[in-house]
Amino acid sequence: MKNKEVRTDSMYRLLCDNMAEGFCVVEVLFDEAGAPHDCVLREVNDAFERQSGLVAVAGRRISEIAPEAAAQWVEAFAGVARSGQALQIEQRSQRQGRWYEVRAFRWGAASANCVGVLFSDITQRKLDDLMAQSVVEYAIILLDPEGRVRTWNAGAQRIKGYAPQDIIGRHFSVFYSGAEDIAKDQPRKVLALAAEAGRFDDEGWRVRRDGSRFWASVALTPLRDADGQLQGYAKVTRDLSERRLAEEALRAQVQERIRVQQQLRELNGRLEAEVAARTQELTRANAQLVEAKERLQELSARLIQAQEDERGRIARELHDDLGQLLTLMRIRLADAAKEHASAAVEGCTELVNEAIEHTRRLAMNLRPSVLDDLGLDAALEWMLGQQAAVAGWSAGYHGSVGEQRFPDEVETACFRIAQEALTNAARYARASEISVALVLEGDQLLLSVADNGRGFDVERSRAPAERARHFGLVSMQERASLVGATLAIESAPGRGTRVTASFPLRAGWLS
Repeated sequence: MKNKEVRTDSMYRLLCDNMAEGFCVVEVLFDEAGAPHDCVLREVNDAFERQSGLVAVAGRRISEIAPEAAAQWVEAFAGVARSGQALQIEQRSQRQGRWYEVRAFRWGAASANCVGVLFSDITQRKLDDLMAQSVVEYAIILLDPEGRVRTWNAGAQRIKGYAPQDIIGRHFSVFYSGAEDIAKDQPRKVLALAAEAGRFDDEGWRVRRDGSRFWASVALTPLRDADGQLQGYAKVTRDLSERRLAEEALRAQVQERIRVQQQLRELNGRLEAEVAARTQELTRANAQLVEAKERLQELSARLIQAQEDERGRIARELHDDLGQLLTLMRIRLADAAKEHASAAVEGCTELVNEAIEHTRRLAMNLRPSVLDDLGLDAALEWMLGQQAAVAGWSAGYHGSVGEQRFPDEVETACFRIAQEALTNAARYARASEISVALVLEGDQLLLSVADNGRGFDVERSRAPAERARHFGLVSMQERASLVGATLAIESAPGRGTRVTASFPLRAGWLS
């Protein structure tokens, strides 16, 4: 008897461990008042661990293993243990993110309070059902081997007009459009062709429930089990009525297009002749514009040079003539002060000193002699110091060209661009720090002026309506272009401004 029980238990374990379904025996725990409060897993098979992802759970309570769902399962298993009525549900595991079909039944005597649980993973089936029901562009239908409708998705209802309860169980021949198809036994032939070839594709008229026809694309595929036995058919139908109407409209359009294209070719010939004539006129006009632009640039260069020459002349006259006269006046006032000391003489002396200093600044601003005498590097450093003293900046200068001289037009353009950049910074930027750099890199002379001021919108300043308000920027660009230099301005509101000018130096320019 004992050997028989051992064999029976071995066969039971072998059966459990080779089942595809997960299996477990659950004991429901009741309190003294007879209310269920927890469950204990008494035994589980190998498939339980594979499908649930839980290991070493025999002997543990559900409240420990799955506290988030414990109350639901305790109540369900207690109902089975008490009533003896089996339970079958589909349940989604929040932890696993998968769907399971669960069957629970009383296990052993009622007094044991045990429940046997079988479950299988149906996630893929759920996904397939969800996909079929969510697709509305296609009618996805399952037929049994005789051609009767088994399943009916939302797309099928939209295209064919039947609700599921009105069509499931009926033969799919109701979709054919006329008595001729039925007389030729077309539905049966279609099933036979699909079963023989493995697939059947067709396009043709089909009929909706309301009797209206639509042009359908149909794909019919046989479904076979692992032994090759026919289990039914998958039928996918798409309504192509709009496409067919579009094709017919397209054919009409093609004919119309051919006619129009002939007319267009004739018009195109006339237009090409007109375009050729107009192109010649535009070419001549463009040549005239280029010539005018070159003359304008030449005139601009001459005007700038004349302006610089005139500034230099006025600066020299202020320094040589007016400066000497003021100096002589100061000397004579000093002599007069020695003989007749008075507040009036001292006041005149102070006014003469202010006039001398003002005259010196005017002369230096018009054409600083340091640019002509000591060169560009010294002139830029001097100018930065003068501007910083007036504006209260923290200034930094970096120059690496020393006493190196460049053509007059290059030095003048570079100096004036830096001067304009510093003037703009003093007027508008509200900056506290300014840096100027002048370096040689290969055959390029590079100037950089940067501040930490409030910046501005560069793109907006380039708009035609804004250019008149930003004459200084236009002047810098014009001076750079006249000597073949490139000017770049980088700025943004609240992020300061950097002006960079690159002057190409031709062979022989460096002295």
